[in-house]
Amino acid sequence: MKNETEEPALEYIHENIALQRIEHVEKLTRSYAVGDLLDIEKYFNSTLTESCYRAHKGSYKTAFSKARGSTFLGLILYVLFGEPKFNSKLIFDSNIERKIRRVLKKRFEKDSYFRKYGLKYLATKTGDRDKKSGWINVDPYVFSLLGGELFYYCTLRALIEICRKALTDKNYKFPVLISWREGIVLYLVEEVVGKEKMIEYLKKQYSGTTRNSEQKRITNKS
Repeated sequence: MKNETEEPALEYIHENIALQRIEHVEKLTRSYAVGDLLDIEKYFNSTLTESCYRAHKGSYKTAFSKARGSTFLGLILYVLFGEPKFNSKLIFDSNIERKIRRVLKKRFEKDSYFRKYGLKYLATKTGDRDKKSGWINVDPYVFSLLGGELFYYCTLRALIEICRKALTDKNYKFPVLISWREGIVLYLVEEVVGKEKMIEYLKKQYSGTTRNSEQKRITNKS
């Protein structure tokens, strides 16, 4: 039975996100070519640090950072909506990129931050090729590439952790003082839910608070 007073983001998680999808994403990230991507120590000390090293060299191989960031973005969408689907080796290609764009446009409102961030990140170039020397200049794009990778990595980890908690603990609710990870998931899922539903929920909450306050005043007077 639907709980009319349940926070819309939590309601969405309960009704639309399956624990099996979370487990599937965890399985995919463990089998990635460079090792378990959700192992935060290995990821920062090896994978991300290598990208920083490539950036110091001005190497075109910083393009791998965008491939990972875009993969994290796609996996976030998969947890939320069940699409797009990745192959078992998490290979990112132009076909997956087109699917991610389509899902972002279909599932998020036009003024959604997450939609705008995602479309801009996918459009970010990985370098400019010098026609004379053939050298690829990555300077203008380094921070966009690595910053996007970190943004989607942290979001994916938070989404997996909080959704798993919400789906396995029937008493879980977003606390009044939320953690950073809970905040990431709360705002992300609220963007999925949409403004109209959030406004409707807040109106009900305000209306209920007002009625309770009025009732208390009447009781005190009597």
